[in-house]
Amino acid sequence: MKSYSLHIPGDPAAIQLLRALQGAPLSCLIALHIAHPTPLGVEQMQFMTDISARDTIRKAMRLLCDVYFLAARSARYVGWRLTDKGAQLKLPGF
Repeated sequence: MKSYSLHIPGDPAAIQLLRALQGAPLSCLIALHIAHPTPLGVEQMQFMTDISARDTIRKAMRLLCDVYFLAARSARYVGWRLTDKGAQLKLPGF
């Protein structure tokens, strides 16, 4: 029996990240990419992602900051920006 392998172009780490992130974390990451280099606060994230729960935004950003290191707190009171690692992650153009 012949086995077939699927060739997927692109960075394997980026593909793994895409498969790991879902829902609010992925929406927040895309919002940060759209706003880059401007940091975003909770209210701005809520507006851009249409996620009404502030706690959901905070949990998603904690995951992006502490687990994946794609975002970091900015100098603003409550805001986040992309890290260099997050900014270098290639997302498709809109």
